[in-house]
Amino acid sequence: FPQSRMIPQGLLIVLLMNCSAEASVDFYSSRVFDEFDFNGQSSVTIDGLCKETCKIYASITPESKKFASNLLIEMPGRFVSIADVAAKIDPATNKKWPLVVI
Repeated sequence: FPQSRMIPQGLLIVLLMNCSAEASVDFYSSRVFDEFDFNGQSSVTIDGLCKETCKIYASITPESKKFASNLLIEMPGRFVSIADVAAKIDPATNKKWPLVVI
């Protein structure tokens, strides 16, 4: 490759570190997380999104089901796994049912 087309090694390392560091995407009233956002975390607190009610949707692959089973959402008096949320599907419409947090 000509030298003008090569990415400097320092920049490449920074880009790779940035890609592996955080995968969440913020919107006006929602946030999308990737399983890599939770790697190495014993707990994650999400503040500022659920002022009154939250609807949590989840999609997982068969390969990530075990990992998603260990990601728990604290609800009043119980915990719900991301795998359980991902499995909630309306049989009539085949659309995802959210976990509603009040």
